[in-house]
Amino acid sequence: MQQFIFTNRTIIKKRGVEQIDTSDSCGNTQNLRFGYLDVSKKKVALIPDPDIVQEHGIKTYEPIDYKDSKQKGSSEWFNRIYAEMKEDKEKNDTLVFIHGFYCGFKCFISNMEHLVTNYVDNPESSIGRVVGFCWPSNNNLLQYKNDREDAHYAGAALARGWIKLMQFFSEFVGVDKQCGKNIHLLAHSLGNAVFEKMIASVLSSRYSSFGQVFKEVVLAAPDIQHDAFEKGNPLYHINDFCERVHVYTHKSDDALRISKYTKNFESRLGKNGPVRPFHIPSNVSIVDCSLIKDQRSIKEKLFDHWYYKNSQTVIDDIGLVLNGADSFENRSYSTNQNKFILKP
Repeated sequence: MQQFIFTNRTIIKKRGVEQIDTSDSCGNTQNLRFGYLDVSKKKVALIPDPDIVQEHGIKTYEPIDYKDSKQKGSSEWFNRIYAEMKEDKEKNDTLVFIHGFYCGFKCFISNMEHLVTNYVDNPESSIGRVVGFCWPSNNNLLQYKNDREDAHYAGAALARGWIKLMQFFSEFVGVDKQCGKNIHLLAHSLGNAVFEKMIASVLSSRYSSFGQVFKEVVLAAPDIQHDAFEKGNPLYHINDFCERVHVYTHKSDDALRISKYTKNFESRLGKNGPVRPFHIPSNVSIVDCSLIKDQRSIKEKLFDHWYYKNSQTVIDDIGLVLNGADSFENRSYSTNQNKFILKP
């Protein structure tokens, strides 16, 4: 089964065919491109952009009609997702994924494979498909500063994707039978900075009050400031975008420790949790993963940063979140810290 992908990486042509620039030196653009990912073959098929119309010497894309099934670009892409979500089957929710730093194109494909295996192929999961946002992160630990800048640029581009989604909802879904399925989001590491920047951009647009599009939002090892939920910051308004948020943290996250002491000198939400745990939005839950012991890879055991895909304990917990569970037997609640502790 094909998954969905959209990207703000630069697009190149090889033998006349458009392809995503998969190099680690790939550029960052504001133009989003949409396509499909064959996970088994590790191949991406880009959808052609809408035709360009020349008016008074100015090139512009032709207007998007989301009701026209023959449209190209985002119209075709959104229509296909919506058509799949309307199918009468229980396992049919959509998971939007934003990868983190130190993650080139091959890493992104690998992460998509993990998500498909853990959720799409899992009969106990509600997820029917994964929609991955691929932004040009360098595949180099020493390029954190560049990745951080690219993440903010990518967040502005992602906001354009959000606005396209809102247009699709208002112009197409609003007059059609509601599919009744859910859209969730999982952001990892610096992907949370992409998400945060997206929210900041959307809040300044006319689509800021559209409503809670996401059912569940999972912020895994978030590489953003620990005061992210404080008043005056974009995530203070997270209630406007989703029904629930689960933030996964780890006290021994060495990737975030390196992030703090080498580049930005700020305490990270994914390592320390929120600066004031009793002053977070009402729909936010903190889940401390510091006690887990089932990390699968040597890198994970060294850094404690990629546990969302390398620890079955965390994978199962996230699965319950995406399924809309209200009780979690493998958690204990710390009343003096207002957080859940994941049992090993």
